[in-house]
Amino acid sequence: MESKFTNFIQPLIQVIDKGTFFKEPLVALFIVLGYANLIIPLYVLYLSADYGVFDASFQLVLVYLIIWLIIAFTAWVGFQIWYIRRKDVRSIFRNGDDFKAIPLISLIIQTVGEWLGAFIGIAGFGCSLVLTILASNNSRIITESIGLPLVDTGIFPIIVAPVSGFLIILFSRFISEQFRVLTFIANNTRMTSEGNSI
Repeated sequence: MESKFTNFIQPLIQVIDKGTFFKEPLVALFIVLGYANLIIPLYVLYLSADYGVFDASFQLVLVYLIIWLIIAFTAWVGFQIWYIRRKDVRSIFRNGDDFKAIPLISLIIQTVGEWLGAFIGIAGFGCSLVLTILASNNSRIITESIGLPLVDTGIFPIIVAPVSGFLIILFSRFISEQFRVLTFIANNTRMTSEGNSI
């Protein structure tokens, strides 16, 4: 028995099946996460002012400002990653594809990996390099004041940070591509079988 009472949610089901239900909220989420990156330098500035960094010696304040610029640049890169990838949300699958969620999840994994890898690679390398050269004796004070306790000094973190960032981007891309390959095979198998049955 079908009626308006039993089928009033049908348009919503069709929107879910077409993938529109997932695309637009995900585009909005990517934009929000992009702009959230721009808040990071402001939050670091707030933490530092609260910690009293600007009452320290001229050398420490100078080191802090250089590190803050590195973090601000990294945040700008992070913003661009999320903002650019939002365009891929709308084109990640075709209208005739049966599988909608898997490509979107793969794009999320890829974008998170790109963002995290870029952050660790750029900020980790830059901050470690500056601290090692200019403030190795006071590195803990600075890293605690800006909320980056994992940043360390020495050759090891300078090398490990960009390598880790690269590997994170590589493996997140690898995982996301595995999802896409499976989806591509499944969609093409369905289309081929439908074509043979006609």
